[in-house]
Amino acid sequence: MRAFTELLAANGLAAGRLSRHRLRDVESGDSELPDALWDDIAAAMIASGRAAGDVAGLRMAGLPIEPVPVPTPRQRLERWTRAADQLSDNRWWRYPLTLVARATNPANMGQYRGILARHGVDRVRILHEARKRFERGAATAGQWQASPDDGVAVDRVHSVLAAEMTRGELFLLPVRLYNTGSVPWRDRLLYRIGPPVSSATPFTPPMLPVPDTDPGHACDMQIPGRAQWFLSNAVINMVMVFPDFSSCLPGHLPVWVDTREPELDHSLPLPPGFPEAPPAK
Repeated sequence: MRAFTELLAANGLAAGRLSRHRLRDVESGDSELPDALWDDIAAAMIASGRAAGDVAGLRMAGLPIEPVPVPTPRQRLERWTRAADQLSDNRWWRYPLTLVARATNPANMGQYRGILARHGVDRVRILHEARKRFERGAATAGQWQASPDDGVAVDRVHSVLAAEMTRGELFLLPVRLYNTGSVPWRDRLLYRIGPPVSSATPFTPPMLPVPDTDPGHACDMQIPGRAQWFLSNAVINMVMVFPDFSSCLPGHLPVWVDTREPELDHSLPLPPGFPEAPPAK
């Protein structure tokens, strides 16, 4: 790197503009150079005897940058599938509710089945409907078109969109959606934006099948999950999509899960110098 910077300085690059330390940071990806400096580096290399075509890639001024094309529904599905399949023993995207067994433990699984039974949720039917939609979406990618005549509304009287619970607690939140447009809902999914679980957000299946619903009618859904581990008020956002995962409706459905408690969280020690918290009364 020292030899390279000396070569540039000997061929017109002003001294001090590019040190070997700065060049090292650029090479490791920890820093970046302004466009004008890249152009001056290219000019110095040409002055040293390099062909202009060999250093054309360094020139930034006036370089046309094509916008990234919008991916097609099939491309989105293929990319998401490849990313999920690269993770070892990871097929949750094909079998939405089986992630419960990995996010909880056998004892919680029994409790979870009990919650489903009390609310009349047929998990086998949900799995079957989800798989059917995935297969149909893969076979008909690009054929689903959103319509401005489509519409949805949330019945807040019969829905639970915010709940307080202890961290790690299992839940099943009812949601009633009204088809307020003139387009029938067929083979649709509620798709969770982001990962299906993290320490700071509740676990829920990444997607749930939306019951087929005609205009003017409503459908009832249950969003199962497990509260986040952190003491926080977390939100998950779900959108309605076609089976090829292209968007069919604007907006999103936020669901809040609050695990905050009066006591402080002592899961991590405080840095030196901070006073100890007073004992809880």
